[in-house]
Amino acid sequence: MIYRYLLNVNLNLLFILLVIFFSINSCGNILKKDFPQKKYYILEPDYSKIIQNPKYFNSIRVVRIKISPFFEGKNFVYRQGEFNYESDFYNEFLVFPSNAFLECITRWLAESNTGEVLSNTIYEDTYLISASVDSLYIDFRNEKVPKSILEIQFSLQKNNEQESLFKKKYSYEGKLEIISPEEIIKSWNVGLTDVLHNFENDLRKIDLKTKQLPEIDKEKKTLKRKNKYTR
Repeated sequence: MIYRYLLNVNLNLLFILLVIFFSINSCGNILKKDFPQKKYYILEPDYSKIIQNPKYFNSIRVVRIKISPFFEGKNFVYRQGEFNYESDFYNEFLVFPSNAFLECITRWLAESNTGEVLSNTIYEDTYLISASVDSLYIDFRNEKVPKSILEIQFSLQKNNEQESLFKKKYSYEGKLEIISPEEIIKSWNVGLTDVLHNFENDLRKIDLKTKQLPEIDKEKKTLKRKNKYTR
């Protein structure tokens, strides 16, 4: 009788131990489950598209980069509806957009020989550039045709002068054929290349003596009021 009792106890104990073992093993597998990892991306234009021309300004300096508070963070932003935006926790910029745009604009102007780009000093004849990034998001309102959106407004003025010599907004919309973080950042970079190329060209059209834009640019600015996304 005692032997049978001890045998039953041992069997029950073995069963409990097996249940505990498989429970722990199951929990371990759950804990080992692969969760999405954060990925980091860089905003960077295609500098190989730069064409070096004769220097146009003696010296220039990028003095101000302003990012809309809606897009100043590192996370990618997606527009889902008229008033609905979402941020992507797992895909983000390596550095804050303000730092990225400062680096990109400064480097483009320097490598294109638009002028001597200053960083720590300003001369009497230095021209000052400000940029305001108004939009930086992916538009999913039309699920069939999602778009990358980028809008930057530039202004130029001479040191110690209040009046702006130049002020213009550049807009870019890129259709996304494939929805992935890699394609998104690629599209933004294409847009940034396009914007900086057009900005540089417009800077070189400014008549520094009369401080006026060519008539063709004035016409473009008039057309732009009619169509927000005219480039």
